[in-house]
Order: sequence, then C-alpha cells, then structure tokens
Amino acid sequence: MSNSKVTIDKILEKKSSRHHYIPQFLINGFTDDKGLLHIYDKQADKILTKQRPSKSIFFDIDRNTVEIKENLKSSVIEDYLYSEIDNKTSKVIKSYQTEELSKIDFQIEDTGTLLFFLISLFWRIPKTDHAAEDLMERSIITANGVDPEIFRNDPTYRKLNRAGLFKHHIDEMIKFGMKGKKWSNIHQNEDPIYVIGDFPFLSRVQSNEFSKFNDTDILFAVNSRRIYSSTNESMKNFTPRNSYSYNAAIIHQSVKYIACGDIQVLQQSIKFYKELKSLGLIYTNEHVYKTN
Repeated sequence: MSNSKVTIDKILEKKSSRHHYIPQFLINGFTDDKGLLHIYDKQADKILTKQRPSKSIFFDIDRNTVEIKENLKSSVIEDYLYSEIDNKTSKVIKSYQTEELSKIDFQIEDTGTLLFFLISLFWRIPKTDHAAEDLMERSIITANGVDPEIFRNDPTYRKLNRAGLFKHHIDEMIKFGMKGKKWSNIHQNEDPIYVIGDFPFLSRVQSNEFSKFNDTDILFAVNSRRIYSSTNESMKNFTPRNSYSYNAAIIHQSVKYIACGDIQVLQQSIKFYKELKSLGLIYTNEHVYKTN
C-alpha cells in the first residue's frame, strides 16, 4: 500500500462525533471559576437546573460527519477543515482574552484571521441551517453524464457544499471591497458582563449581505469580560450599560442556547431581552453600537 493511500485512509477515517458549532476555546472564556456555565434553553424558555462544562453545550452529534461509502463514515470536515481554522484562530482570540490591553496592536494578520473565523463560524451555526438548505435547493448543479438531482439530494454532497459556503461569502466581500478604514479595539470590564449564544457575534448589517460584511461594524465578546469591536468609526467606550443591549441582541438572534458563568448576568440579560421584545424594540443591532 502506498504512503499516499495510507494518508488518504487516515484522513477519511472517522475520528469524532461531538461536533461543536461553537468551538470550546471560545466557550471556555465564559465559564465560572469551576469551568461551568449556566444555560438558557431559548426554545424551552428556561434556565437549565444544572450547570454544564464547555464540552457539553453548543454541539450536535455527527453534525459534520459524511458517509463516503457504505460502512465508511468520515468526520474530515470537523477534524481537518474546522480544526485547522479553530487552531489558528484560538491563538488570536487567546491574546485578545488575556493580553494586556496596551500590548494588543491588532496586526492585520490577526484581525484578518478573526474575520475569516467569524465568516466560517457563520456557516457552522444552527442559525444558518435553513439558509444553507435554501441555497442548495436554488443552486445550479452541472454534472456530465449524471443527474444533478442525485448530487442535490445526497447528504454527503450537501454537507461538503455547506462547508465551502464561506468561500462564496469571501468572494463576494472581495468584489465589494473595503470602503474605508476599520478601527479595532478591545473593551474590558472588571466583572463578567457578557453572555455567549449559538450566534455569538453582531454585525450592523443583515447577515445575508455577504458582500458588505468586510465593511460593516462588528461586535464580538471574546470572553465574559472583554468584547472586540471592529468599526468604521473609532469606538473608545463600551460600558456595562451597553453590554445588556449586546446580550439582548445575542439572545434574540441565537436559536438554541445562551450561556454564562454568572447566573445573575444571564438572568438580567434574559429579563432585559424580554422587556425589549414586549415593547417591540428588538428589530436591528443598530442600537447596540450607540455608546452614549
């Protein structure tokens, strides 16, 4: 057996089943001092009785497993594609989580890595399940000598195609270009004030405007005390008052779960979200970016 054959066999070998659509290195930034999280089940509208560790939330069994042939399944999407993206991004996010603020210089390579991660993350989360399916149904598939519908209806093809959607997203961004200068910053609070949901970042424009994603304002809590901002105008202040607007928006756009190591922050964020919703004030992310 050739070395290349061994390598291919090794790559295609099924390795994992618990596939986190939110990586654990990010979830860990929101745990308490015991490494646990309080979980709000949005669909059931309740906070779960027992806390959970980061490995026990934001995952689906075999979410990214594909069937290569009968009796041969592979988690190559999870174990190679997403793992490589996560490993590279985790170094950047860890520096944003722990480095002294004065020492973070937001090198273009780091901010580019983070932006790439957020785009790939967008196509991994439950929020985009329907969008990915809709794109597949409306796509034009060309296949010489094979009925295109065979591909369209094949679960493996659909998963592989979804894993590549971030490339289309980036291609659209490149066509649109960047229209101005971007300002990056990390805003820190002494106490935990942020939650994490299964759609863990905010963009000022709607998510389906792929071409404008590179040119829009982004807010992304990297842990429960720090939030990253990438904006067209310098954002110097992001206060605890702003955090509840951010948390409410994260709760609103998330599908399944929202988590935080601090139960009071989670409870107050849910309460604030429900109050806004009852008043009809949850409509866009625009208000979150207003810092005064």
